[in-house]
Amino acid sequence: MVLDLACGTGLNFPALERAVGPAGRIIGIDLSADVFQEIAACTC
Repeated sequence: MVLDLACGTGLNFPALERAVGPAGRIIGIDLSADVFQEIAACTC
């Protein structure tokens, strides 16, 4: 399990996903309202 504090939009998540493997978990936390709006608009 990885806890990514101040993760922003999660640009590091692909590398973290490779590190934790298919059974792992990634938890990202960011308190920026701008980041929440950007993620909400994402169609990924």
